[in-house]
Amino acid sequence: MVLMLSAISLNAQDETESPEMIATAVGHKVIGPIRDFPALSPAQLEALAEEEAKVKRNQDLKIRNFPFYEQNKLDGPDPAWQSEMGKNKGSKGILQNWSGQSTYSNPPDDNGTTGPNHYMQTINSKYTIYNKTGSLLAGPTNLNVFFSGLPGGNNNDGDPVVLFDEQAQRWLMAEFSGAWSNPDYMLIAISQTDDPTGSWDAWSFVMNGFPDYMKFGVWRDGYYMGTNTYSGSDIYVFERDEMLAGGSSPQMVQFNNPYRPNSGFHCVLPIDNDGTFAPSGTPGMFLTINDNAWGGSTSDQLWLFELDVDWTTPSSSTFSRVQQIDVASFDSNFGSTWENIKQPGTGQKLDAINQILMHRVQYRNFGSSQTIVCNHSVDVDATDHAGVRWYELEHNGTDWEVRQHGTYAPDDDSRWMGSIAMNGSHEIAVGYSVSSNTTYPSIRYAGQSAAENATASGILDIAEESIYAGTSSQTSSERWGDYSNLSVDPGDDHTFWFTTQYNISSSNKGTKVASFEFAPATLVANFEADNTTPSTVDTVNFTDLTTAGPDTWLWTFTPNTVTHLFWSNNTIENPIVRFDAPGLYTVELTASNAGGSHTVTKLDYIDATVVMLAPVADFEADNTNPGLTDVVQFTDLTVNDPTSWSWFFSPTTVTYMNGSTAASQNPEVRFDAAGLYTVTLISTNSIGSDDEVKVDYIDATD
Repeated sequence: MVLMLSAISLNAQDETESPEMIATAVGHKVIGPIRDFPALSPAQLEALAEEEAKVKRNQDLKIRNFPFYEQNKLDGPDPAWQSEMGKNKGSKGILQNWSGQSTYSNPPDDNGTTGPNHYMQTINSKYTIYNKTGSLLAGPTNLNVFFSGLPGGNNNDGDPVVLFDEQAQRWLMAEFSGAWSNPDYMLIAISQTDDPTGSWDAWSFVMNGFPDYMKFGVWRDGYYMGTNTYSGSDIYVFERDEMLAGGSSPQMVQFNNPYRPNSGFHCVLPIDNDGTFAPSGTPGMFLTINDNAWGGSTSDQLWLFELDVDWTTPSSSTFSRVQQIDVASFDSNFGSTWENIKQPGTGQKLDAINQILMHRVQYRNFGSSQTIVCNHSVDVDATDHAGVRWYELEHNGTDWEVRQHGTYAPDDDSRWMGSIAMNGSHEIAVGYSVSSNTTYPSIRYAGQSAAENATASGILDIAEESIYAGTSSQTSSERWGDYSNLSVDPGDDHTFWFTTQYNISSSNKGTKVASFEFAPATLVANFEADNTTPSTVDTVNFTDLTTAGPDTWLWTFTPNTVTHLFWSNNTIENPIVRFDAPGLYTVELTASNAGGSHTVTKLDYIDATVVMLAPVADFEADNTNPGLTDVVQFTDLTVNDPTSWSWFFSPTTVTYMNGSTAASQNPEVRFDAAGLYTVTLISTNSIGSDDEVKVDYIDATD
């Protein structure tokens, strides 16, 4: 289904857009397990490389315009220029560093991300899946195996993106289709579990114009997408809940953006939510730069957009630019072509990708604060000397404002093709490419420590480290990277993972996948129980959730009326416990490793109750051979808390004594005639009843 609509303009200053198109997927299929798909053979990889080398992408976007550059150019160097390298060496460094896929594609479009147990990398136009020590688990295989049989699914056109949806524990992978044919499609796949080598759901959506250079962001209510679409129909959102459920017809809402910067090539990036979701009801957001040399503003700015989607009534969804945020002036002008970044031993220069924010724009919700980090490439001194301009934005309760910013260019080398992220400790990492006429294209990273971040200094104080030192220049093309990705490990919210390209030979491009940390992860004890309201006969499983790799544990239960079951004890990682008495229990865990220890106490965490069972009736008498004048004391022995009793004697020639009755728990009885008596007790509670019959139990004598 496709519904085309027109925008509603509220005023000339700040226009709110209604959807331009509302549609549903035109195809759906389930694929996998991915681990069973065969990898490409050496012969197939060679044939694919030959085809990749022939493809020339986006040639019509090669020319760049800066119509207002002369009146807006900087009077001196970049005002936020960090011209010296940070001196903080940190206490850790690179943890993993392996070679990913290689390609002859121009550009390779290398990106990837990490999940709890895997790393998935996509390039033009293949994927691989690794474990977190670099062992290959799946691929390299063509991307279109995910979409084969769907409309547009056989083309293998590329521009892939892969993200991990942390809150859903699912993977998202997408590529476009239609680069050399019509119609245009967006192909999206979502894994069915947190294991990307398993099964996936895949869909095909018809696009409103070619969705070049699409980028995605995960948000609570949708998967948001921005594109470099020539017509301006460049803003999309897809129905996340329906896709996570494997529905056959998830909806898509698309908008025209009247506030695309006038840079030519441009993609307004969706903001990608890492960690805890933004507060409920927060619209999806997009962010981009505007250089005043393009027009559109008198100063250099960040432009923030909101998309408020209504999946019940999609036509009520809205999109608007909500903020124009002034930033320190910058120069994004590297000339009118892709020939920008110098290399050693060749006149071939590399594309700076200088007209857009780089993948990803990351959002974090820390509860007491909300932050956004982003970056783009700038010329720091009007000599095509590239640096990474980065920003941290903070929400002030009403609007977003720049908390800190900087331009990292600590020597004569150019740094560009950046990707930035913040982890749960408020450490910021930036990965990037490095090159100059004396430095072969290389891969490095730098960062800001949590202590430096607390001062909002705009300084990357953590010294630069090398992931790969280049050994050759790329002479086959000016296209470089196009994008990269730096992600935060969802398993510890601490470790950074980065992938980008390097050059193997004149036209053969390699990639690296590396993980690193700046300081040991902070040990934070935490745990959960699978049942916090057990009965006194239930088994409760505790799971340690402590971060930073504890190796010893000490569990304390107060009161200590608990029983450890099976192999469990109070020093194992995940104890199994039964609470033997009803009431509230406080649970404490102290987790430790070589770096220290941390204790978490959860007051009244367990509320144990007595389980209610039906009674099991029983009784006894203090004299089973009484005389006719004796008084016999009966005692109820019923278990499981009876609340009422009914006594029966056969024959009935008995007298209840001392105020007791047939409904007493422990009656006193005189037997008025000699002979044998059968005694029956029926005990009852809210669950049920039970009887105990003792035949000829009493033998009364004269």
